Amino acid sequence: MATVKSFLTTEEAIRYLRTSRPTLWRLEKEGKLKPYRIGASLRWDLEELDRAVRSGALGQRRKSRKSRVDEVHVERPDVDAVESS
Repeated sequence: MATVKSFLTTEEAIRYLRTSRPTLWRLEKEGKLKPYRIGASLRWDLEELDRAVRSGALGQRRKSRKSRVDEVHVERPDVDAVESS
């Protein structure tokens, strides 16, 4: 029995990967993703997108600003010690 592949349009691939159009094209240029030409349209193989995500080939998603701020620990001098000097 033949398997049926699922292909996504560029817009669907962008939404599926939760990325932007420039990032999708950068990943294609870097050889991490490969679109297929079907007629006059480009399509992205859903299985290949899943494989790339699972393998980490697409890199880590950027952390939200809040989580990046939470990771920064700034040593601040004790205000009372500074004022009494």
